[in-house]
Amino acid sequence: CSGSLSCWQADLDANKNVLCPAYSGCRSANSVTAKSLDCSGAFSCYGSSSSPGMYSADTNIFCGGYSGCLNAPLRPGKKVLCQGLHGCRYARIVGGTAINCDGSNSCDYGKYINQNKFICCAGSASCSNQAEIRNTDEVRLYARFAGDWSQFYGVSMV
Repeated sequence: CSGSLSCWQADLDANKNVLCPAYSGCRSANSVTAKSLDCSGAFSCYGSSSSPGMYSADTNIFCGGYSGCLNAPLRPGKKVLCQGLHGCRYARIVGGTAINCDGSNSCDYGKYINQNKFICCAGSASCSNQAEIRNTDEVRLYARFAGDWSQFYGVSMV
């Protein structure tokens, strides 16, 4: 899905790596199931309320583009890497082992539920602004304003 809007509202079921490096490459997909998912383009895996499809990967999901996984429902097999500015803003991430929120404002306003190991909030203001974090072993807050105004439920250690 390397062209702008090339897989817009698509149904993708692949036992391979799915790459969405272009602007809105996999935007508002009806569903994406892959071995791994790379949302490195701006708004590449943007989730729309009018198209509430799930972005699923057997292994990792990479949200490296500007707002790469904005408002996206994500179901990782292992990790979600939110490295772009606003990378996982308003995202809903359920399951997996870990979430790394390294980009500025990368995991703010979202819902992060049932990660087996940890959520690491290393980007400025990551995991903030009413983010809801539930049922994970550990939340690590490293950056300025990380976790501000957020809600933690069923977290063993912050």
